[in-house]
Amino acid sequence: MNFFTTKPPWYIPLALFLMAMLVGLLMAYRLWQEMHEDDDPASDHERLSELEEAHFAGELDADELRRVRELLSRSNSPSPPEPLRRRPPLQPESPPSTSTGGNDAPDPGDSPEDFPTSEPPG
Repeated sequence: MNFFTTKPPWYIPLALFLMAMLVGLLMAYRLWQEMHEDDDPASDHERLSELEEAHFAGELDADELRRVRELLSRSNSPSPPEPLRRRPPLQPESPPSTSTGGNDAPDPGDSPEDFPTSEPPG
């Protein structure tokens, strides 16, 4: 009964831990891969082939298959174009007014409180 009383070698817990990590990472990767899988909707050709198989198996009669083919052909036909919406006419921008003659001097009617000064008030 020395098996239960002897200490196991140091590498056994490490090996078990590494195996558990490997299994956990594989499971996490598969879950991530499944979540990011491209699930494209079935094309009309794929749907029709499944229905044709059902018809050959006797699960779908010829009238139903014909009706489905007509519906799919109608959905593939180009739809009439939407009416074009007219944009409002563009207003040309008016140039800035040049009432000051191009200089940055204040107008004589402006009060001194409208302009900041470098002097402290007081």
